[in-house]
Amino acid sequence: MLIKTYTAGGAVARYRLAKFAAEAGKVLASTAPTDETVGVTTDIAAVEGERVDLVHHGEALVTAGGAIGQGKFFVAGAGGKAVQGEPGAGVRAIGMALEPASADGDIFRAFIFPAVLAAS
Repeated sequence: MLIKTYTAGGAVARYRLAKFAAEAGKVLASTAPTDETVGVTTDIAAVEGERVDLVHHGEALVTAGGAIGQGKFFVAGAGGKAVQGEPGAGVRAIGMALEPASADGDIFRAFIFPAVLAAS
């Protein structure tokens, strides 16, 4: 597992997807499938200026924004929640669900590894 510590560039909830902010060393919640999502926050939320840990690679808990099938890739959605990913231009997956999520707000186990879901 690869975990690194950054400074929150805004409020970041626990178990949410995150991206690098424009300012070096800071992260923000990812909110769209095309965001360059780089990891998921651990069990501690942060507000702007606080330290926040991100899992960049390995097993982690993630908050779902809707149903995600076991073994399916996921991408960023509203509020940094994960949504099941579909291939398309610029779509960036951040991981694969190790167990299913059935509804918005479910917390599920996932394997984190940034990738691109290219259209075929």
